[in-house]
Amino acid sequence: MIGMLLWFNLAFGLQNGDISNDVFYQKLPSTFLTIDVHAENEWLDIFGKYYNGMHPEFPYLSPTQDIFEIGATLKYKAVALTIEHGCFHPVSVSPIIDLEGFWGGYNRISIGVCSK
Repeated sequence: MIGMLLWFNLAFGLQNGDISNDVFYQKLPSTFLTIDVHAENEWLDIFGKYYNGMHPEFPYLSPTQDIFEIGATLKYKAVALTIEHGCFHPVSVSPIIDLEGFWGGYNRISIGVCSK
């Protein structure tokens, strides 16, 4: 079957947490929006995921952090091969508001066992 099913998930929520190590501390934004988009069939799932963290303390839920993930999963029987790229980008909507964010990224290849 070559046809693809297109589907998405959109969510808005609240969170409380932080990211830290010995020299770095970053409080996570208290509100967030996520969007997942998939094109899939029985053996292939091509996906994109987007996360935007926002601080409601500033006007209009000012965005402060973006996280992107794109990739594809190839499935054969109970085995899944996934190739994925993710990246983290701080966002500033105003030069007056100087909010710190985190940045970086990754490339990942994995083999797994799946039930469907």
